[in-house]
Amino acid sequence: MLATAALVVAPVIAPVFAQTIDPAADALLRDLGTYIDGANSFTVDLQIEVDELSPRGQKIQYSSRVDLAVRGNDRAYAYEVGDLRDRTLWFNGDTFTVLNRDLNHYVVVDTPNTLAEAIPFLEDAGANFVLSDFVTGSFYAGVTSNIETGDYLGIHQVGDRQCHHLAFTQSNIDWQIWIADGYEIVPCKLLTRCATKE
Repeated sequence: MLATAALVVAPVIAPVFAQTIDPAADALLRDLGTYIDGANSFTVDLQIEVDELSPRGQKIQYSSRVDLAVRGNDRAYAYEVGDLRDRTLWFNGDTFTVLNRDLNHYVVVDTPNTLAEAIPFLEDAGANFVLSDFVTGSFYAGVTSNIETGDYLGIHQVGDRQCHHLAFTQSNIDWQIWIADGYEIVPCKLLTRCATKE
């Protein structure tokens, strides 16, 4: 999966959701949410590429790799290493631990007991967890809460798999997701593009 870390941004004033998203795209997102939220445990290997503007205005690309594992609603692990960071995150149902190897320090935070409660608790405190919408047990609600438009673009290839290609817009972010076509409803690729501020 090619991905960036976050799908959802700040709330926006948008047209009525039912009038702006293709029914086929909506149905696929719902099916994906049911599949992800219903899994007792899963692992995801991510390749992340981030473009940032340099002081000269040139887009510079940074890469990283993330191994993400979730078990039940109270265990999660993520290891992220790349150009911009080297860190490991653990959630054990009582505490959230971050080991930052770049700064050679760690922090342990007491949190609520489930991922659904702990992730928003951490985000309110200014921290982030990679692909948080995938681990809170409410994937569909999380990724669609701020959508303005959504389109179904057809069947396209990702690696050796045929995938449904969906595209969405929000106030300052565009994102696309490729969902495997077939019995196993899994995301094969995720791409987000954030609007740059002048």
